[in-house]
Amino acid sequence: NADDRNAGRRAGDGVQFGGRYSPWLGAQIEAGREFEVTIESFSGKAEGSFGAKEIGGDEVSGSVFQAVLAGNGEVEVTSAPEITAQGVTTDDMIELVTGVAFPLPPGGDSSAQSWPHHLTTPVASGMEGKVVYDGTASFAGDTTWNGIPARVIVSEGSWKLTGTGMPEGAPAEVELVLEGTSTTSYLWDPARGVLLAMDATSEGDGDVSTMGFTMPMVTTSVGTAELVE
Repeated sequence: NADDRNAGRRAGDGVQFGGRYSPWLGAQIEAGREFEVTIESFSGKAEGSFGAKEIGGDEVSGSVFQAVLAGNGEVEVTSAPEITAQGVTTDDMIELVTGVAFPLPPGGDSSAQSWPHHLTTPVASGMEGKVVYDGTASFAGDTTWNGIPARVIVSEGSWKLTGTGMPEGAPAEVELVLEGTSTTSYLWDPARGVLLAMDATSEGDGDVSTMGFTMPMVTTSVGTAELVE
């Protein structure tokens, strides 16, 4: 099981959420490494331009997502349930699931100094669009986590969000264009091939347009996740 408090990149001013999930690594296939994530629990609070709301609930518990992690760090979600919980969509949970994946070098080459890390995820909060991350990952030494030897992987890069739709509480259709930078540190257990912990920060700005008006928008996020033994 793992405990995730990742405040992801969202179409809003700030989102904080907590949950528990069980990751499972499967077979190595031609497209990459299969993995599965079962959401044990999920709840949180979103605060933005259109007010605050509670998100999650019991309806999310037991949701199973299947995905493939390619050698270049790309994540393809191959199976996802329909989520209808309070303030949470399937795309919201896909964002959480892709955060569990971490950017090993192509082919698992542990001697690589740095390598490209690209990730594309759908825009959450019930909007249509995508978030494209383009960065570089690198090994940044060794450490221990709860007594477990670990390698540190750091990914730094830029992201761009483009989306349109009707977020809950919005009076009309909204169009978003946001850009920013993020840094994520991963602690990887090479002996078992699992993610032990991650720590992410992100900031950006852009414009939100609705009803003929365009307004500037600033977004920040901080997130952590760690394995629960």
